Amino acid sequence: MTGYKSNALDSIVNKYLYFSDFTNLNDASESRLRIEYQKCRTNRDRDDRKKLIQKYMKGARKYAMEIGVGYPKIDNIPSKWHINHLDQKGVDDQIEEIMRNFSSAVREHVHRNRVCCFSRDNRSELMWGHYADGMKGVCVEIYVPDGEGGAKAFMEVEYSNDVVNANFLNFFEDQDAFIRSIHKYKSKSWEYEEEVRAIYTKEKLYLRENMFGTIILGFKCSLENVEKVVSSVRAAGVEEDFKIAYPSAENYGVNLTKTMDSDQLLALFNLLNGSEMRTMQAVDKLERFTETIS
Repeated sequence: MTGYKSNALDSIVNKYLYFSDFTNLNDASESRLRIEYQKCRTNRDRDDRKKLIQKYMKGARKYAMEIGVGYPKIDNIPSKWHINHLDQKGVDDQIEEIMRNFSSAVREHVHRNRVCCFSRDNRSELMWGHYADGMKGVCVEIYVPDGEGGAKAFMEVEYSNDVVNANFLNFFEDQDAFIRSIHKYKSKSWEYEEEVRAIYTKEKLYLRENMFGTIILGFKCSLENVEKVVSSVRAAGVEEDFKIAYPSAENYGVNLTKTMDSDQLLALFNLLNGSEMRTMQAVDKLERFTETIS
């Protein structure tokens, strides 16, 4: 869902998904997390302490090398003698130092990712207001195929009042799941979006098959922009399925017309353009007109 933009239309015509930089999203708390680590318990013997520190250090160093980021004090590995003679506080201090460096590496990696965001709700007043320029924009349906690169590549956003804690040791069990979990959570304030998102490292992902479905235009979309959409879709040979979103006359909701082709779409916008467009009178005309669409 977006305001009318030439790049949004370009993605439909040329069949690709655009992935945004996380730092440019409107949620200032995007991808916030705390990385937890497992403290040594007082009943751990010296071998346990040594193994724990070496496990943390080995994992953090390997990860930093794989993603090609700087890892401060990468060679500052305590000797076996030093580990064996650390007291409880010394062990925890050593692991905390490792974790500080590891956290920096993870955050640098996280910010290399990009995101493409979707909503399950094409009738949300807030979505049409916040993202589609007050119903002057467009919403495009996406069909997600099953299998590799399809549904599995998408994830449901979960909403919480608390910042998520990510466990360090889980990272070594499944790196991909760990990184994805960082992008999976948002504040409950955004729950109305019903967001589903895909993560990618590049700006554009060209689709092997057309995943775009019905194009839904806001009823305040200008006739000029509607004509641009229709001409571009026709030139690209994209399937001509359109709907129009408009405010319900009965409640504070959003209605959608029946599916129509481009000729019907243009006829309707020509009917409304210049007289009572963007008003509730236009909604009455819209509903009467769409009743005639078979």
